[in-house]
Amino acid sequence: ADMGYGIGSVSKQCRGTVILMLAEQGKLSRDDPVSRCLPALTRAGEVTIRRLLSHTSGYQDYWPQDYVPPFMLRETTADQILDRWAKKPLDFEPGTRYQYSNTGYVIAGLILEKASGMALLPFLSARVFAPLGMNRIVNIDQEPLRDTGDPLLTMANVVCTPHIGYVTRDEYELQFTDIFDQIVAFAAGTPTNVVNPDVMGKRR
Repeated sequence: ADMGYGIGSVSKQCRGTVILMLAEQGKLSRDDPVSRCLPALTRAGEVTIRRLLSHTSGYQDYWPQDYVPPFMLRETTADQILDRWAKKPLDFEPGTRYQYSNTGYVIAGLILEKASGMALLPFLSARVFAPLGMNRIVNIDQEPLRDTGDPLLTMANVVCTPHIGYVTRDEYELQFTDIFDQIVAFAAGTPTNVVNPDVMGKRR
């Protein structure tokens, strides 16, 4: 049966793919410094797009927890994430270590938007999702899933994992929460995809 899934960080591969597409078009280079688009970030002239995509930038991860921390219950923006997390000192010298960083992919997403001249999800839809027949992508950064008249998307509203999670009540106890603000994910991973059996069939 068709089912809606929050694909989360699996979508990081899509961001990397379209950045490589933009590089092929000459709109950016993997070795461009972050400062080309976002000069106010920490050591933006030294950290490259390549480092962002390979998790070797040194930018501290804004979401290292395996649960939903309280700040995710508040509305925020990609710029606010970077103001808080990407203007701190780097955790290490760029290129010297690997450390998974959602912050790096938020930066990469903003660079992608500036280089392409398009918002993130419409660009991904045009260049990746639509050519693959993934026609039921939902942008839960912008709004929660609603009853759109499409029974598959209505079902996705019930089962989509980004709409549930846990927050910490104190140091040792987790508390269930119904919803958290997906804008905190942005390019780090937000789309929800309703599985298309025709597309699945092509992969077998």
